Amino acid sequence: MKNDRGFTLIELLVVLAVLVIVGAIVLPEIGGLLPGTQLKTSARRLAINVRYLANQSILKAVPFRLYIDTKKNTYWASSWRNGEWVEVASRLFKRKHLPRGTSFIKVEQSAPLTEEKEIPYIAFLPSGEVEETLVVIANDDRTRKLTLLVSAYGGKTEIRESSGEDDS
Repeated sequence: MKNDRGFTLIELLVVLAVLVIVGAIVLPEIGGLLPGTQLKTSARRLAINVRYLANQSILKAVPFRLYIDTKKNTYWASSWRNGEWVEVASRLFKRKHLPRGTSFIKVEQSAPLTEEKEIPYIAFLPSGEVEETLVVIANDDRTRKLTLLVSAYGGKTEIRESSGEDDS
């Protein structure tokens, strides 16, 4: 008699489970190495922060600012408290750095709601008004650029692939 049994269903399920667990651990690490993923993730995170601050300003009836430091590639939120701007101290809004390999290229506003700024920021008013803003983020060699467009009303955001040399 031959003993050609093959694999049991249990053995196949155990191997499949091990592969799924290893994949769940390894794939997120590999994802950061793929070209463009850090750039897209950076733009999406910034867009989420913009929408959140627009909503919080309306809900809490408090003005907010989202500062964007193009020299240090960082951004953070501040709110108006007791007659001064105070950096928001929460886990969600601790000072954030763009990941290595990405940088802010420019922050441009068509009609700023406030005075000239040393460090550019987006102002969020309790009325729902937001400074219409264009933020360009690029990879280090500037071969890929993404533009975050922030709408003046409600902080609606849109991310577009940038083209041309005009974004530098």
